[in-house]
Amino acid sequence: MSHFFNETIEKKYNRLVKELDSNRYEVFLILNVNDKASVQNISTDTRLCIYDADDLNKLGYTPIYEKLLPGSCHFPVLKFYLEHPTYAFYWFIEYDVEFTAPWNVLMSAYNQDNTDFIAPFIAKYNEIQARKWNWWKLRNNSGFPLKNSYRAFHPICRYSSAALKNIDKFQKTGVSAHSELLIPTILFQTGLTLSEMKIWGNNVRYRPLYTVEEYKQKRAYGELFHPIKF
Repeated sequence: MSHFFNETIEKKYNRLVKELDSNRYEVFLILNVNDKASVQNISTDTRLCIYDADDLNKLGYTPIYEKLLPGSCHFPVLKFYLEHPTYAFYWFIEYDVEFTAPWNVLMSAYNQDNTDFIAPFIAKYNEIQARKWNWWKLRNNSGFPLKNSYRAFHPICRYSSAALKNIDKFQKTGVSAHSELLIPTILFQTGLTLSEMKIWGNNVRYRPLYTVEEYKQKRAYGELFHPIKF
């Protein structure tokens, strides 16, 4: 999933197609852009979903700001789910996530795992380290008490169909909060299951920022990286 398209994005998409079993996975490129006409030169072989602001506004959700960043980058995820509701599970990968092994190595490890939401980091509010985060209270209109709230960092994650159905249902009631709070909290409150990606060398972090140089130096087989965003 990306907000732009270029040769690098095309290569990342093609890598997923190559490294995932086509009998088990279908790979889509989700683009969120201001002007659909600006996206050109994309291969006709690409499974493509292009969404603009009008498409996402029609979902009827309440963003915390009048743009996807910060806090509403899951809107295209839900838009995709509503258009493609028949899959049992949905992996989503932001454009700047890297994995230093074939993608099938990571995803196939969860083929027998029926957890509803899997992400690199999940923590409850009352865990000391998790509380050091401004978005617990800032623009939080989730309707849930903080003591029963969760936070997740999910530039790569997997949802069950039931998870996305519940998130869509609650968003349509008008609740709002940063997605890193709202998603795991809704799922916990509705009795669905959450788990962290514990089996991988996990270098997906918010601070301190990764640089390209650090990613290259630390590169080891089977590790996740979430490099610096500009």
